[in-house]
Amino acid sequence: MDNHYAVTDRGIPVRPAGCPACGSITQTVLEAIDLGEQHRFYAPQDPARQAALTRAANRSASHYAMQRCQGCGLEWADPMRAPDFEWYDLAYSTLSLYPGSRWEFDVVTAQCRTSDRVFDIGCGDGAFLQQCRQKGLHATGADFASGPVNTCRRQGLEVELIDLQGGSPRGQVPDATVVTAFQVLEHLADPGHLFEFAASVSTADAGLWVAIPSDRRPSRVLGERDYLDQPPHHLTRWNADALRSVGDRHGWLLDSVCYEPLPRSTALWWIATRSDAYKRAVGGAAGQRRSTERLVRWAQYPAAWFRRATRFRDVAGFSMLGRFRKRPALPA
Repeated sequence: MDNHYAVTDRGIPVRPAGCPACGSITQTVLEAIDLGEQHRFYAPQDPARQAALTRAANRSASHYAMQRCQGCGLEWADPMRAPDFEWYDLAYSTLSLYPGSRWEFDVVTAQCRTSDRVFDIGCGDGAFLQQCRQKGLHATGADFASGPVNTCRRQGLEVELIDLQGGSPRGQVPDATVVTAFQVLEHLADPGHLFEFAASVSTADAGLWVAIPSDRRPSRVLGERDYLDQPPHHLTRWNADALRSVGDRHGWLLDSVCYEPLPRSTALWWIATRSDAYKRAVGGAAGQRRSTERLVRWAQYPAAWFRRATRFRDVAGFSMLGRFRKRPALPA
């Protein structure tokens, strides 16, 4: 792995300009990110919290832009610099983003054998490890911050503090048969480190599950701005081609990608409330009444149903889940 990056006058290493997934140097600039606007969305009633978030973000980068690879379609931040732990602490305490359960937890545990040894990268407060414990699976994990690690240990979970660039955790024998990383990849300044780290803690025949925000989620398909799907929170936006490319460059072959189901009622709500007729009707004071809004929305459902079956038939839920296997070693 080449770590000879350029260094700015602030002493911050900057990765090469190529696509973090496939390495292509052909890209299109998409948008500039307004950190002040983003933080006003995070804490609309708390100017002091907004200012603290912006100050914390500025320690890593004072501005970001998003660009898209013309090869694999990955979208990534310029610069690729993750915020420090203070920014994450502020953001997550403001928004309460740690989930108690996820769709992808159920998918993975349903396909694990009782003999598997699971290792969860970026385990957070241990929700997935707890689910594994309840299903009788042997599971350990690691996280990047001491707070979540301590929370897990208080629950009796076996968790280590890690640095993805520092190799496997202290004392960790590479014996995991299943490695997981749920909603981690999009936060990393160098996504390749996750795949290399997964290889260092797993057996030759191990499987790797990587969950990220889906490129088929309603906000993406409808072209809406998602303030949580921007840097500094998310540095990358993935699709199946980009997952395949980054895995292949780091010794993992993508076997399959599956998408979180989106309930029909949720899909119809998204499509109906984004129609021009709906927006015009609820724009006035009368439209703000709950009963009026409901009638206007229901009136859009026949058209929304048709659009769901045609133009938006691929719209899915929040997450997508890639399943990888290690590339077989070449004969000696």
